[in-house]
Amino acid sequence: MKQRWWVSLVVSVVMLLTMMPGITVLSANQTDEQVNTAASEKYKISDFNLGNANIKSADINGYYNENADVSAEYVYPTSDPNGYIYDILSAYFGNDGKLNVVLRYNGNEANPTGKLFVGTYDEADSEIMLDAKSYDIKGTTAEGLDYIKPGKGTVRLYIWDGVDSLNPLSGVLKPGDTPPPTFAPTSTPEPTAKPTAVPTATPTAAPTATPTMVPYDKKAAVIQNNTVVGEYGTIREAVAKAKEINPKSEAERVTINVNPGDYEEQVKFDGVNYVTLQQTPETTGKVTLHWYYCTGYCASNCDLAGNYNPDIDWSLDETWNGYKAGDEKFTKYEIGEVITGKTISYYDKNGVAHKNVKPNANNLGSTRTYDQMGVLIVNSNASNIIVKDLNVVNSVPVMVTQGEKDAHLTPQLDRIAGVATSYVLPYRDNLAICDENTPEDATTRVKNALAIKDENGNASKRIQALQNLTNLTAGESAYLAKSASYNERGHALALHGDKVILENVRARGNQDSVYITNGRMYFKNCDLIGGTDYIYGDATAVFDNCKLGAEGMSNATSGATITAANTSAENPYGYLFWNCEIYNMRSNTTSNSNYGRPWNDFPQVTYYNTTLDDSASTGKSRVTISADGWNDMTIKKDQARFFEYGTKNKSGKTIDLSKRVKNAADKAGMGTVLNDWQILEFNPRNYFTNSFRSDAWDPMNFSENLKNVDAAIAGATVVIPENEETTITLPTAPTGVSFKWESSSENATVSSDGTKLTVVRPAAGENSIESSVVLYARDNNNGYGDKKTIPVLITPTTNTKDVYTVSGNIELSQASESDVTVTIKFMSGAAQIKKVDVIVPAGAKTQAYTVENLPVGTYTAYMSIGDPLYNIATESQKVDGTIGSTVSLNIDAKKMQEIIVSSPDFDGKGYIPTINSASGFSGGIYTVTGKESANLGEAGNKVLKLTKNEGSKVAAKTGASFNLTSMLPSGSSLANTKTIKFSYDFLMESTDYFPNNQSGFDLATSTKNGGDGRAEDQTRFVRWGVYKGWSQFNMYTANNTRINGDNTQFNRGNNMANKWYRIVADIDLENQIITTTLYDRDWKTGDAGSYILNKKPFVVAAKDADGNNNEYPKNIDLSNLYFNIYMDVFNDTANKMEYYFDNIELIYQDFE
Repeated sequence: MKQRWWVSLVVSVVMLLTMMPGITVLSANQTDEQVNTAASEKYKISDFNLGNANIKSADINGYYNENADVSAEYVYPTSDPNGYIYDILSAYFGNDGKLNVVLRYNGNEANPTGKLFVGTYDEADSEIMLDAKSYDIKGTTAEGLDYIKPGKGTVRLYIWDGVDSLNPLSGVLKPGDTPPPTFAPTSTPEPTAKPTAVPTATPTAAPTATPTMVPYDKKAAVIQNNTVVGEYGTIREAVAKAKEINPKSEAERVTINVNPGDYEEQVKFDGVNYVTLQQTPETTGKVTLHWYYCTGYCASNCDLAGNYNPDIDWSLDETWNGYKAGDEKFTKYEIGEVITGKTISYYDKNGVAHKNVKPNANNLGSTRTYDQMGVLIVNSNASNIIVKDLNVVNSVPVMVTQGEKDAHLTPQLDRIAGVATSYVLPYRDNLAICDENTPEDATTRVKNALAIKDENGNASKRIQALQNLTNLTAGESAYLAKSASYNERGHALALHGDKVILENVRARGNQDSVYITNGRMYFKNCDLIGGTDYIYGDATAVFDNCKLGAEGMSNATSGATITAANTSAENPYGYLFWNCEIYNMRSNTTSNSNYGRPWNDFPQVTYYNTTLDDSASTGKSRVTISADGWNDMTIKKDQARFFEYGTKNKSGKTIDLSKRVKNAADKAGMGTVLNDWQILEFNPRNYFTNSFRSDAWDPMNFSENLKNVDAAIAGATVVIPENEETTITLPTAPTGVSFKWESSSENATVSSDGTKLTVVRPAAGENSIESSVVLYARDNNNGYGDKKTIPVLITPTTNTKDVYTVSGNIELSQASESDVTVTIKFMSGAAQIKKVDVIVPAGAKTQAYTVENLPVGTYTAYMSIGDPLYNIATESQKVDGTIGSTVSLNIDAKKMQEIIVSSPDFDGKGYIPTINSASGFSGGIYTVTGKESANLGEAGNKVLKLTKNEGSKVAAKTGASFNLTSMLPSGSSLANTKTIKFSYDFLMESTDYFPNNQSGFDLATSTKNGGDGRAEDQTRFVRWGVYKGWSQFNMYTANNTRINGDNTQFNRGNNMANKWYRIVADIDLENQIITTTLYDRDWKTGDAGSYILNKKPFVVAAKDADGNNNEYPKNIDLSNLYFNIYMDVFNDTANKMEYYFDNIELIYQDFE
């Protein structure tokens, strides 16, 4: 018969201690049964002595009893043992392999003692003890022991009062590999070993380490003016007190001191300013704050407004039936149930009825908005908040807590296995409680369940297998919680206020760990950990000397995408990572990380002097950044304001930056890797104070580093004299400062040696030109600097002698009923020298004109006409004259007519498409019978029907193509049109017919793209993409930049599945503007086609304020125009797909 662990332990320790001088022990020659009997009779080992251990081999009095029910299920000690006078708060092996322990004495003796025993047990046969040591302890202590982490075996720790009495004074603890949080383990495993041989280890003397940690009561003290005004058991209550005090200035600042400990609560600063939240100074240990709200999951304590509410519990029957006899019964809803469009009646915990409440959330118990689901929240109406020395964890992707179980954390019921077809979330009920440092146990059954593959993108089988696992251990649960199947987005920090400072804060989650919006933030010496987009939002933030940890996942090798900034277009600065280090949290993270991806069209992120932990000295595996550094999202990475400078490997190995993406959006030609001058602009002060927010907030006091530079820049001006001079000398730098001058203007150029500025003046009589030059200034002592843009006013020349004349006639093909204005611009490169407007009067066909005082030189004349009914038939011309000469330039303009090409039944010229066939794909014109389940209209209607069969995968080029130019009337072309309007109707009967990723419908002047979902196409005006991920249309530019198709969903909003879209593209060829509008064609009777799904058109391409237009196609040739339909641009769809098209129409202009 196997003895229980305490009996084996007695034998093991007794045998071990026979080697210790001066100690009397039981004879090692006694039998196991004799030892057991002697121990039970002499020492009366009871439930009290063993804590909460329910020893099934002990009788009701706690004595050893061989007839006890040893087959019954063993109940392990709980996390709160009864009767212990010692707690083993934590134990872990440090980087040096030695064991560290933190012990707390709960008794009242003045000079407490005890024996700490450390034993290693065989993993294959837990009955065998391999090694053991003992240490004298004297009350509360934190010590480093000389016990080295074994190469194999399981280590257990326990405390007795001594070897004579052998009374247990503590529970049993298994140490981890990393320092644990301050909260006690939630379950206490025990050794079950029965020694079979005498250990050979020789115990050493007790350690002499000085205690450094003492236990603290959990409390948060509110302090103002050095006076404690309240103490509270939760941080939330302390913040509420600070709000009540309502400090209005730094002089009135309130400080909340929090004792080290574990705090499971959501803390929110709302409508309060000038508060500091920090760990109590001069305390050891750590304040750990964690919470479990996240996307996809719902909690019983989250109210209908999407906020935590202690007076709500959706799991209680009383919530729906009332608390007393006669209470009205309300309709019961389950946690996670979809409640969109419903009104809810319920009782709160106080018995108060709330009737017909309209929810602000889509599911019962869910947070409505991302900004309110964080662990630590600073709302936009809170400012000047400081947070110091906290460990903040969004628990769901990291661990399993008692709090989430108490809150009945449940996936949205429309996202569970068997219901959802994508984004399937698991129940977490079967996961055991574990903390963020619980050693992971990747058992075979866990790995097998996680390895089940998706079926057509549906993870339900894997999720069901995971949910069916029973009796999961804490280690297995820790592995699962950090796996890809359980990973969910959740904020550790959600900061929306202005002037928020975080110092020495550790924030951990996975995707979306740190959400920062609206204001300015300063992170100093922080440790920020996450996976995808784990620092995101539109805030302006400086991260000073911070660590950036890639969280990774237990069953994946993926690195991290650090940022997803969506900086405002008006804000020149977004995120600055200043002297930060990037590291990996996990040993299995072997894939590249990247700096970030653009969440909108104008993200701005800079990395300055970043260290990559390529030697794994900070983290657990080598960090590598992808070759191009960044990723695509809303727009292409090369269109964003992404920069880095001074990146280095921690090992000293050279980093190859040659493949980093070039920033095509910057007209100055800055790549993402900046040079020594360009980086000067991106200093901390400019992020804290700039044109977007001009008040002088400088928490780093960085202005002190720029005093010499500021003085030098202030004195640097550039003035162009009002005469014929075209070259001036630029200011030079004062001693101790260096200057570099630059200009991207065609009208003002800097000499190669940086000392001269040459300008191109407009012709006499023209308006002055407003241009600029850029000055970079650097302090030679500290290397810091700044950038200043200096305006330059270029006045027109006064020389009317060295000039010539251009003259000619404007000829209209037909007279107009109103005046027609023709504009002629004479350009030297991009510099405009002279501009004239020639008016052809109403009723006239011809008008002579003369342009005088054009400075001698060669120019290009560009002509345009203001009347949309006419177009210039004369192409741009070179003009070149000598002093006093006259050059002839005649201009023809022809009357335009609008031409509409349409054939509703596909019987017009060119309306039969080319079908790009593949096995399992069919397409052609289909005549409606009226019996279809698809909403195809009346019998006899003809549509284009494209079908991809179930089980077949087709190449990206598979689909259909219309050559729209073949539909044009004979003799007509698109060569002269100013605009193009193209439209069509589209229907997908069911969301079951989505592609696995995306389809693409292209309006382009070629077919060369071939459906490639990843490639740009500079002949493409627009791509409409049926996108499964968000169940909507997305649009794509020539650069393949995505435009989010808000409100075009197939499954919500107008629920466009089995409804006809009317899709329209409007192209202004002269101004290079492309927009597209998506309509609900059959919105309602009498209003057909007038309902715009997004309330406004989507802009695909347009010039910015500086005249740049990066999304407009660069290689269009209107001799051909195609509508190319590609069924599956990533050729990865196995399910059936079926699309219908109708009413293809083209509107353009041509000469009459």
